[in-house]
Amino acid sequence: MQEIGTNILVNSICAVASAVATVGLVVFSVFQLLSMRAAVKESAKSRYAQLILSVVTKMRKLEPSLRELRKFSDAEQCANWGDEKNRIAYHVGAELQGVAFLCEKGLIDSGYVIDGFGKDFAESWNKLYLYIRRYRMDSRSEQPRIEKGAEFLKHFESFAIKCAKHFHIQTPT
Repeated sequence: MQEIGTNILVNSICAVASAVATVGLVVFSVFQLLSMRAAVKESAKSRYAQLILSVVTKMRKLEPSLRELRKFSDAEQCANWGDEKNRIAYHVGAELQGVAFLCEKGLIDSGYVIDGFGKDFAESWNKLYLYIRRYRMDSRSEQPRIEKGAEFLKHFESFAIKCAKHFHIQTPT
């Protein structure tokens, strides 16, 4: 009889120890989950801040080329721009495409970029739209307009048009 009582006591102690260990593991798991969520949130904030800073840096580095682009003759004259102006046009378009891609894919707040650099996008599009359409056609792989399937600088085009609408800047059709 005493042996049965001892077994019951041992089993009870083991059950209590197991329950305490399970509760401890659950509490530890919840703590780990909360810690990981906080770390992921901070990591996302850090990534976002790095993206914003890279956009600001890119736009600051692009400013001399944007100033040169503003001096270009009307877009209709793009066939006569020459090698240096074509290089600047391609460079500006490619850099703005990168920023526009981040905005169009929702990786950064497009409102921030529109407020800070939207006029640069709209004005650049107004200078480059014929150059870009000609480039698309010369590549023989694309249509002149994104509505017809053009891919070259498509994010730049669509984002620049959004920027122009925001600032009520007329864009070519």
